[in-house]
Amino acid sequence: MLYAALAAGFIWFLVTLNAVPVEKAVESLKKGQTAEEDLPADKKRSYDFYKMLPEAKVIPQHVPEYVPKAPDPSVVYILQTGSFRSHADAEKQKATIAFQGMQAHIEQTNTADNGIWYRVIVGPFQSRSKMNRAIDSLVRVRIQPLVRKKKIETTQ
Repeated sequence: MLYAALAAGFIWFLVTLNAVPVEKAVESLKKGQTAEEDLPADKKRSYDFYKMLPEAKVIPQHVPEYVPKAPDPSVVYILQTGSFRSHADAEKQKATIAFQGMQAHIEQTNTADNGIWYRVIVGPFQSRSKMNRAIDSLVRVRIQPLVRKKKIETTQ
């Protein structure tokens, strides 16, 4: 019953909309639009930027050229890709990383509270750009590495 009432209302709307003469609608639109020339002098728009832009001069500020810093030779970056209780799980992740063309190694850590853990480490990297490329490669295989910054101790 409701659908029939909605359909009847829609049909009535279309019939009344169709009953409006087209010429009358077009004339009412034309009357509502005013041409620029018909406006009084104080209401006309003036666009001064057409004159101002060719005459304007822009003087840019002096910006020094960017020179990247040299990497700090006393710092290397290491990526820890995982920490596992099982050596077999660490070996699986090491193999996954090897398929990406990178070399990883497993570091055994013994903590007093939690026992033995096996960390999978990639690196060291001398520069951040090389490290970022390695991170991108690891993220593609759904490994979220932890970045560790390590100071190299120099002996003289």
